Amino acid sequence: MRPITSIRASALPLAWICPGSLQPCEVPINRRNEPAANGSAAHRVCEALPKTGSCNWDRLHEICVDFGADESEVRVLCALAQKLWPQLAEFFPFGVSEASFSTDMGYKLHLDNVTRTLTGTADLVSAQGCVLRILDWKFGWRDADYGQQMRAYMAVPLLVYPDLERATATIAWARDQQIEHYSMTRDGAHTWAEQLRSNVLSWDGTYHPGDHCIRCNRQHECPAANAIARYSIAAINELDADDACLSIASLTDEQAIDLYGKARTVAHVASLALDAIRSRAMNGPIESGPSRLEIVTEERRELNVLGAWPVLQERLTTTELAQCVKISLSEAESVIAKKAGRGNGAKAKEAFREELDSRELITRKPVHKLVQRRR
Repeated sequence: MRPITSIRASALPLAWICPGSLQPCEVPINRRNEPAANGSAAHRVCEALPKTGSCNWDRLHEICVDFGADESEVRVLCALAQKLWPQLAEFFPFGVSEASFSTDMGYKLHLDNVTRTLTGTADLVSAQGCVLRILDWKFGWRDADYGQQMRAYMAVPLLVYPDLERATATIAWARDQQIEHYSMTRDGAHTWAEQLRSNVLSWDGTYHPGDHCIRCNRQHECPAANAIARYSIAAINELDADDACLSIASLTDEQAIDLYGKARTVAHVASLALDAIRSRAMNGPIESGPSRLEIVTEERRELNVLGAWPVLQERLTTTELAQCVKISLSEAESVIAKKAGRGNGAKAKEAFREELDSRELITRKPVHKLVQRRR
């Protein structure tokens, strides 16, 4: 075990369950994924909400490119955040976006002669007299408890700044259109800091595995997480492939949710394994007996639409062209916004959408996703 000297508030929801998650990785892995990129981009686009009441739609395309995010998904997330904002605006006058804090600013978090630093960055902070208000956007599903992150956001300023007496923290769940509130007094901040010392910093080396392991950066080298993975794989392996649907239909709700967690763990482990094997195969074929794994490079043809347009028009009718060409709605909006010029993009896109809607030219299709949420 290594003494932890720096802790981010965002790591505390997991650390409160299993303090071992704070231990540094022997082999750090950057697990960049699309949902995380979409959330980061949405945060950036929503930074304009406190000042203008509207997201920074003119920069949405540019921001999505910077983060490698899905522009269509980010647009939906930001629209949901903007819809929720009127319920929050009155509590955050003169709010400051991306406000960073640290216990280094005036409070010493000691344990065993080692000083720990607790840091974090809140999406929005507003001070009104002796009360501090904090807002944190969440763009995923309401599938985890972020209470300890919010308590850290409140505790550190209360411990550092003597003029503050009370703090409130609000989670705004954009997808679910729900608001979650927390509050803390100065005395509560001191109590919470003691709980942090006893529950998290005084780790005895015992791991606490569970469904939360899938969110831990150490899962690939954690013995407890690996044991859970083996157990989950064994449980899934016991399902009869031919009767799996019938077997699952007969489970109780509790059993179905438990199996869902195991299946997610197995799917995640399988995904990591496939990625690792693919990376190894990039260095050369993997061979054993009659089997061979190798990277195959295929050529994919792409049409230069602009250059080929006259040729297409000579051979295809307008109806036939429509069957061949797929236009991205978000890309079309982005081009229209740029064409309108700085400061006019949002209005141009809104007029474009209204015209399409009035002519019933936008088809909306439901997308069904299985998500696990907190009750």
